Amino acid sequence: MAYSILLVEDSFQISEGIVDFFANKANGEYEITVVNDGDSALAIKDDFDLVFLDIMLPGASGFEVCSSIRRRSDCPIIF
Repeated sequence: MAYSILLVEDSFQISEGIVDFFANKANGEYEITVVNDGDSALAIKDDFDLVFLDIMLPGASGFEVCSSIRRRSDCPIIF
C-alpha cells in the first residue's frame, strides 16, 4: 500500500528536496503529488494521508488551502 502525500510548495528547490528525500527512503511506498500554488491545491479533491503545505503561496494562501482541506479531511498537515 502506497501512502499518498500532497506537497504544496512554490519553491522548486524545496519541493525537489522533499520529493528526493521520500524517493530515496521509500522504495515506492509514497505517491507524491506536487503543486506550486494555492489555487491548484484548492482544485484537488483527492484525499491524502499527509499534506506538506507552504504558507506564502501564489494565489490562495496556505491558510486558505488548510481550511479547505479541513472541511473534508482530518489528515495531518505540516506547515
